Amino acid sequence: MDEDVEEEVDFEEYRLPELDKNKDKKPAEKKQEPKPGGQAGKEADDTKAHKPNSGDNAVEGIKPEPVEEKTGKESEAEQKPQGMTAGEEIPELSEKELSEVLEEKKTTSQAENKENKGARKAAKEPDNVPGSEQEREGKGVTPAEKKEERIQPALIERISTGIDGLDELVEGGFPANSLVLVKGCAGAGKSIFGMNFLMEGIGKGEKACYFSLEEPVEETIRQMSVFGWNLESLESEGKLALKQPELYEFDELLTLIEETVKGMKAKRLVFDSISVLGLYFQDDFKLRRALIGFERTIKRLGCTAVVLSESCAGFERDSCGVEEFVADGVIKLGLVEKESVFQRTLSVFKMRATSHSLRVHPFQIEPGKGIVVYPGEKVSGSF
Repeated sequence: MDEDVEEEVDFEEYRLPELDKNKDKKPAEKKQEPKPGGQAGKEADDTKAHKPNSGDNAVEGIKPEPVEEKTGKESEAEQKPQGMTAGEEIPELSEKELSEVLEEKKTTSQAENKENKGARKAAKEPDNVPGSEQEREGKGVTPAEKKEERIQPALIERISTGIDGLDELVEGGFPANSLVLVKGCAGAGKSIFGMNFLMEGIGKGEKACYFSLEEPVEETIRQMSVFGWNLESLESEGKLALKQPELYEFDELLTLIEETVKGMKAKRLVFDSISVLGLYFQDDFKLRRALIGFERTIKRLGCTAVVLSESCAGFERDSCGVEEFVADGVIKLGLVEKESVFQRTLSVFKMRATSHSLRVHPFQIEPGKGIVVYPGEKVSGSF
């Protein structure tokens, strides 16, 4: 028997391969340097998806920072400036082109600001409003007229005088709550003027007072009946108060005026005549102080007053009395001789807050009307 030959067996061939525990183990990652701002680079630890190193930036043993992949739309939206579509290319502008674009934007902005300013101005002052700036420029208004237009105050309330032709000489009437002095010689028509003024107010539903320091009340009633004014009937109805105070003390006169006006709630007052007051004062200073007190009392009562005073005949300017400086308006009634005939004249010397006529105007006293002024006639002409 042949000798047994012992075969060499390679046991390594049948040995199970040992698991290489370090085979799948990842190389130790190099600790990254902290980023500017104190952040430690959490992005690298929080994600498992990494891109392989490539190019010059690849370093052996160091993996790049994770890059979060974004959808195509989000990526394109971040890369394109606002106002551009995804398909457009970002234009590269030269310095000259950039300067031109900025200049164009500046011009457009200035034009828009100017347009907005014009719109705001038009909203405050529309083109179709009479007297607007645009309309005035078309009519060639002078700077003086524009200034006069700007300084015009609020409309002043006017009280009709009740005298035909006079209102148009004083911008529609006397200023409300004013004191107007009417001067004239004997027979000039002062009392008729005052009664014309009162009858106008009574006709409008206002109440009135007539104070006479000289003429008795009965005589006044009789004389005014010629013009169709029934003063006695008006007094009985409570529309008119006729008073003839006895002037012993000036303070008593003021008290009587105040009590009568307040009791009736009168809006118009005639005082005939203030010349008599001068007889009770020794000097002009005391008279002027009394007239100032008289004027303040009337204005405190809310009345528009006509105060009568005596003066010389003619329309020439006589010496001024202290009452002219106190009054808000001064009207002169006169008699002028022309070819052996006297003509009645009226002129406005003073009227505060009023652009009044400075001409001498003729007037007549007519039955049923009283005083009638002729603004378009001259004193030297025929009526």
